Amino acid sequence: MADKETQNLWSKTLSYIRSKIEDTAFQTWFDGIKINSIDEESITLTVPNRFHYEWLESKYRTLINDAVKISFGTPLIVNYSVIL
Repeated sequence: MADKETQNLWSKTLSYIRSKIEDTAFQTWFDGIKINSIDEESITLTVPNRFHYEWLESKYRTLINDAVKISFGTPLIVNYSVIL
């Protein structure tokens, strides 16, 4: 579970993403995504299903990487955890 500072940085990341895409796209693909875990090299995000993960990877990979780098101050490898 992410600490409060990490949650604040994730909120900043989501705000950056929200500013770059349409509201409906944000609500569909980013609303509800949470941090599963984070360390010095990577961040793992929880997504509802495999299709959601694949869509984020194919359509928003660069945007997510940029947003994480800006918010967290360092590039992190973005991984996904699918809720089973």
